[in-house]
Amino acid sequence: MSTDFVVFYAHSAKLLAMSSNAFCGLLPVAYDPAQHELGLVLPVIFLMDDSSVLNVVLHVIYGMNPARFQPTFDTLRSATTSLIDTYGVPAKVAFASPSPLFGAIDVYAHLRPLQVYALAGHYSLEQLAINASRYLHSISLGTISDIDSEFIGGLFMKRLMFMHLGRTHRLRSLSIPPDAHPHTDTCGKAEQKSVHRAWVLATAYNHLNAKPDTSSTTIQASLAPLLTQLWCPDCRRALQTRIATLLTDWAAVKKTI
Repeated sequence: MSTDFVVFYAHSAKLLAMSSNAFCGLLPVAYDPAQHELGLVLPVIFLMDDSSVLNVVLHVIYGMNPARFQPTFDTLRSATTSLIDTYGVPAKVAFASPSPLFGAIDVYAHLRPLQVYALAGHYSLEQLAINASRYLHSISLGTISDIDSEFIGGLFMKRLMFMHLGRTHRLRSLSIPPDAHPHTDTCGKAEQKSVHRAWVLATAYNHLNAKPDTSSTTIQASLAPLLTQLWCPDCRRALQTRIATLLTDWAAVKKTI
């Protein structure tokens, strides 16, 4: 029975098979004559979860998908904590593939990425953490509270930091100037040097403001104006190729931890 007095029926054998602590030491239930006198044929155990959380807990134990009840993320997070910390269901069992709990929480990865990542990090749920990290490019690591950092754990905080640093460093390293073309009568070393200098000045802004979530649109906007300054068709072609390559390479940079 839940804290809001909703009764659920479950098989004790099923609960015991999934739990490493006899379902928080509540099973097996001894026969109570008093309950029988009250008309309760089956034994009753009182749990410290409300019905929405307990509903998810039992769905996971029975391998059923709770999605049709549209549980909130907070409900799913509480159910995860209860399953693992209270009722002794190992995380690798609760989230074994194909896990209905994994799918239900993963839906919130783009809506509440830090909370999903924190939950995944705390219980070492690799794939869930990877999925959530895709939506954490824009977060400032300095805004993550000490409490959240401690909950996430050192390993997954480190991996999040390295993802940020890695993407930022990679963006800077990709900003190499366009290739020079063979000298012509109208465009020689001096003219191409000015193109190189203009590129360096334009990419300096990207270097200073490089972030893990820098968009291709931002990069394009900072470099495209250079094309209007070029009269040499070979320089324009080289610059267009370099911008296109930069955007392609940036899109291919790893987006997850």
